[in-house]
Amino acid sequence: MGAAPMDPDRSSDREPLVHRVIVGTAGHIDHGKTALVRELTGTDPDRLKEEKERGITIDLGFASVSSGDIQLGFVDVPGHERFIKNMLAGVHGIDLVLFVVAADESVMPQTREHLDICKLLRVPSGLVVLTKRDLVNDELLDLVECEVRDLVAGTFLQGAPVVAVSAKTGAGMDSLRHELFSAARGIRERDCGAAARMPVDRIFTIRGFGTVVTGTLTSGMISIGDPLEVLPSGLRTSARGLQVHGRSVQRARAGERTAVNLQNVAVHEITRGDLLAAAERFEPTSMLDVRLHLLESAPQPLESRARVRLHHGSAELLARIVLLDRPLLGPGEDGLAQFRLERPAAFAAGDRFIIRRYSPQVTIGGGEVIDPLPEKHRAYSPGRAEAEELAVALRELEAATTEGRLLWWVEACGARGYSARSLGARTGMEGRRLGEILSALCAGGKAIEIGGWAPHYYSIKVIDELRGRLVETVAKYHEEAPQMTGMSREELRRRLLPRTGDEQSLELFNHLCFHPDVVTLRDTVSLARHATSLHQKDAVMEARILDLLRREGLQPPLPGDLLAGAGIEAEPGARLLGSLSKAGRIVRIADHYFSREAVDELIERLRLGKATEPTINVGRFKSLTGLSRKFAIPLLEYLDRIRVTERVGDDRTIL
Repeated sequence: MGAAPMDPDRSSDREPLVHRVIVGTAGHIDHGKTALVRELTGTDPDRLKEEKERGITIDLGFASVSSGDIQLGFVDVPGHERFIKNMLAGVHGIDLVLFVVAADESVMPQTREHLDICKLLRVPSGLVVLTKRDLVNDELLDLVECEVRDLVAGTFLQGAPVVAVSAKTGAGMDSLRHELFSAARGIRERDCGAAARMPVDRIFTIRGFGTVVTGTLTSGMISIGDPLEVLPSGLRTSARGLQVHGRSVQRARAGERTAVNLQNVAVHEITRGDLLAAAERFEPTSMLDVRLHLLESAPQPLESRARVRLHHGSAELLARIVLLDRPLLGPGEDGLAQFRLERPAAFAAGDRFIIRRYSPQVTIGGGEVIDPLPEKHRAYSPGRAEAEELAVALRELEAATTEGRLLWWVEACGARGYSARSLGARTGMEGRRLGEILSALCAGGKAIEIGGWAPHYYSIKVIDELRGRLVETVAKYHEEAPQMTGMSREELRRRLLPRTGDEQSLELFNHLCFHPDVVTLRDTVSLARHATSLHQKDAVMEARILDLLRREGLQPPLPGDLLAGAGIEAEPGARLLGSLSKAGRIVRIADHYFSREAVDELIERLRLGKATEPTINVGRFKSLTGLSRKFAIPLLEYLDRIRVTERVGDDRTIL
């Protein structure tokens, strides 16, 4: 990358420092936020020609300064109500706020709104700065200070230092610097061990380097060469180069203003609001379960299905709200809700957000993500038991530790299980730390890992319940068909695990069958204590029928000819055919019986060919199988019934 100015968040070159803090400004328009940053850093954060001509901040501005082992990155936000959207894109991710109030104007509308936003985002710390000290006398300054202290009473700024300054004369600036760096030392370092996330707030291109994006690295680390992903699009890329405050680095850490030169990405493929993240760590979602707080200043209660503007990171998203624990959310109240997003985005549990009215645009509340990848829930209905159960479950999840949340999700997923990637996407955790917690859950007998190269995790409670159901299902089968040696493995798997994917279902099923009370022989499962009532003669007849059907494939003889060919009399033969069909070891289609293997192989051939031939008609089916209409038509109708295909006119879509 050389020394190209990849990041116009301008600053001189410096060595990496120990403590990194992001400082944001907040306050009404023309209260001196930008002048304050300029005096503190020596950098003018206003970079747009229109900003300099009009003398107001329109978009986000950036600067930095350091002292000793402290590095401060500044995000200067616009104060005009028309640019709250831009303000919100920058205020997410700040560690400390300079809450600015002009001494000659005192508290104004955006002063209050910016304070509400900082409270809702739970900004951890801040200073109150009374600017334009040179324009007022001491008496008026004292009055303004009292008004501001009243405003921030009960908030995170209660008791914070109040410093009066003049950017014009320099009065009070040394005191502000002292208080600022003192406050910065008390800020907790961000989690560099989490998966890397950087909400994108600027995109541009540099000749010879390509596309560059900037933002505040809110968690994790990015090193040159790291595989990255742009979400929600899923665009894969890598870090070609990195800069922090204009200085080229090999690695950027959480809490730093960062510029990333992206590999093989065009400027038009990214927009403000996208998330640059570690590859394969997060999953875009269109639904969120949240704890929602409505401001006391909200003009009216919030109803289910209300349309709002959701601000998260640098993104603005349109969403519908579904209330889960009450019919209305009144001003000043907290409640559980589900957001239905109009376009997907990436979140993690614990993320903070802001909501604003759709129109007119005004901040009305905010909250915290409980579950970023939930199931779809119905709106609250008084007296509905499911609503109460859901509310209790979400409160448990909300209060749980990280380990508790992982176990909660694994248990809630039941027989589907959870991959490590999906669990990581919910928590935003880095792979190594996630693996440590999952290993501890398994070692503690609370969860179990099942599978090969892409294992899934299951709750031990779920595994025990499934094993109990397996034994009960096989026992019931023995009662209904005592003459049979055992139940078909495939039929048992379908009954036990009806909604799981084929590959993972098979892994789970094989694990469940390792049970002291169960015996698995070839394609059947039976209980160890089962004393078969099948006589040796019946066993021989059963083997003859199955062997003959396997040889005939998809063109079996009629039942009478089948039994004659196997040398079996009609009455016992009909009984055996009925038992084998009920057990799922053979399949009755129209007037014929087919071997289970032949039917399963046909289904597999159709699904494997789906990528190149998504539809099939009678002619192509006959050509594929070599069958006449006598067999082709009944088979196709059977495939329609079991939802392998769906008939549309003369064609069938392979599902």
